[in-house]
Amino acid sequence: MVKLTIIIPVYNAKPYLERCFSELFSQNLEDSEIIVVDDGSTDGSGAICDSFCQGRANCFVIHKTNQGAASARNEGLRKSQGFFVTFLDSDDYLAKDGISHLKKCIDLKPDVDVFLLPYSKIAPSGGVIYCENASKMPDSIQQNHEAALDYLVHQKRMVVGAWSLLLKRSFLFENSLFFVDGLLSEDVEWCPRVLAKAKVFSSFPWHDYYFYCIHDNSCSHSGSVANIQAVQKTFFRLGNNCSNSETFGPDQNFVNGYLCNFFIFSNGSSVFLPKITLPGINRNFYQLRWILKYGRNSRCRFFRFLTCILGFRLSSWLLRFYTKLKK
Repeated sequence: MVKLTIIIPVYNAKPYLERCFSELFSQNLEDSEIIVVDDGSTDGSGAICDSFCQGRANCFVIHKTNQGAASARNEGLRKSQGFFVTFLDSDDYLAKDGISHLKKCIDLKPDVDVFLLPYSKIAPSGGVIYCENASKMPDSIQQNHEAALDYLVHQKRMVVGAWSLLLKRSFLFENSLFFVDGLLSEDVEWCPRVLAKAKVFSSFPWHDYYFYCIHDNSCSHSGSVANIQAVQKTFFRLGNNCSNSETFGPDQNFVNGYLCNFFIFSNGSSVFLPKITLPGINRNFYQLRWILKYGRNSRCRFFRFLTCILGFRLSSWLLRFYTKLKK
């Protein structure tokens, strides 16, 4: 039986593939499979993927026309055979023994739907910032769906990346939890759907697992205008969807609380966007301000308090000014 599938979407990642693959293939990959999806790369990444996987019986490369990371991840999911599935972005890499730790988690807790994984950010300068995320969920609430969601929505660092989750494959397929094809920043839309459906969670007992690399050449790994716009577009889509109907049923409040974190991030990041785009963006945020009442962590509560005292427009200006100072 294949215990673990690691899915790696690749698009024009030539400068980073050697590090990603070298760290991965140096680990114990017994009972594991690697599915690399080359999403129509034009920089030679596809040939590098073929070279690294050549001669490895548990490594498969899929070459497809460019349709985006969401499509590439879905392709990998549909081809996967593992009992559990996780993702690895091609410009990131895993900690030593990361795969062994994942398999230990599976052996110890095979009934879990979602394991929450920690990560560290690697700055362009080489500096490391450890991000605990929500990966230290107390044992007492891991099998209590409502309590687990309440814990997650209180965290300052929400689950924001598919790579920060280890997921039971049958759970994903039974709930049709695929990515929305063609959607940029697809994790923002996918993660709350996954978390809202999970009944049994677990934390990851080791400190290091995933290294998320920040650099200038990746839309998904930088504070670029393209990345900010992609996150905002996905946020507005999900926010409008949630305002029109009880899309998530009894877990709607959790999803709204999750969205509140992205409301703060996306609104603040607007300071880096072209001024000509701001009137429309401001209208969108104003229309979705109802999300603020669902924010549960200190950052959301503080911004909501500011809007009550200073009004929404001035509070947003202060948030963007603060975001620029931090940058």
